[in-house]
Amino acid sequence: MKYSDLAHSTTSLVFEDLSAKFTGNTVQRFDDIVIKQGNTVGSEYQWYKAYQDKSDIPMIYSYSEGALKMEYLKTYPEHFVIDEIISIVEKYKDYPVMGNHGFDEYKQRIAEHLQKNPINNGDKLLFKLNQAHLWPTFSHGDLSIRNIIKTKDGLKLIDPLYGNRFGSYILDYAKLLFTLKFFDGNYSAYSELMSLTQVPEIYIATECVRVATYNKRFNFIAENLIAEL
Repeated sequence: MKYSDLAHSTTSLVFEDLSAKFTGNTVQRFDDIVIKQGNTVGSEYQWYKAYQDKSDIPMIYSYSEGALKMEYLKTYPEHFVIDEIISIVEKYKDYPVMGNHGFDEYKQRIAEHLQKNPINNGDKLLFKLNQAHLWPTFSHGDLSIRNIIKTKDGLKLIDPLYGNRFGSYILDYAKLLFTLKFFDGNYSAYSELMSLTQVPEIYIATECVRVATYNKRFNFIAENLIAEL
């Protein structure tokens, strides 16, 4: 069935618009199927193809003409389990790297974010970032708590932010730590994940800077994180 057929189907029992403002993609649910269209969908499909353990991601049915057709994931009412997500990330960090981008590319992106959205002590962050180094690995690119779905079959990853960019599992952990603490206010999960991964706090600050570009209410948090470095 084509996207247009689904969109005009009279037999669909459930319709839900799941579109988000951040990417501008159109995401619509038709019963147990999700249809996603937009500028980032092609690269997202390539990520799903490259992901080796398919039990960690939704079932992908097809991709054509800029439309990605995938499984709708039903959430399971259980608390977030740190051990489960660590087992996933520790597994995929050994996957082949997608692309050929070095850490300097990430540093440049953070500098560009600070140009778009000036934050106090941004120069301090860049100075410390220039002293750091990460090796590229396979990564999700946007491992927010919102992009990890708890299902009856375990955790599933959705909405990878893959493209022409540097990636690292360390940055994935950093994004998850940031969202656990500042999106959900789940301080116990944050502390547990931090103690198990020992992610340098500079990367939690840089991931906050990325978010703050699109949501200015995080500027104050970014400034505090940088001040504590």
